[in-house]
Amino acid sequence: MFLTFFEGLITYTIKLSAVVRFKLANMARETEALQSWIESLIYQLGSLSAQEATDLLAGQTAQVKAHSGIILEKVVSQAIQIMGGLGLTKGGRGERLERIWRDVKAITIPGGSEDILLDLSIRRAIRVFESRTQAHPTSSKF
Repeated sequence: MFLTFFEGLITYTIKLSAVVRFKLANMARETEALQSWIESLIYQLGSLSAQEATDLLAGQTAQVKAHSGIILEKVVSQAIQIMGGLGLTKGGRGERLERIWRDVKAITIPGGSEDILLDLSIRRAIRVFESRTQAHPTSSKF
């Protein structure tokens, strides 16, 4: 049902304005970049030992979760813009968009809010940097 809906929307949109095509392209670009980042992180998690993964990737994992919520908000907002009034209906074609838009905070907050996750990612990056500089001190000046 979901794919059928979007196939119809895409066929309809191709005949529409450049603005709508631009919005669709931006949504696709952002979700594809996010998917690539997630796949890269999963590959790294599989390649590192459990301790290395915890030390090196905990901050990136927090960033990915925060960024996923940000992208979800952006994409659902743009999809509602494209759909117009249908995107806010509780039934029919806009039902899924309306539900996601209404629940976006409930979906993203359980693992930590964006502020907390981004703070965690920076604290982890600082910790990794400090541990590496202590392990390999250099005499060069910045």
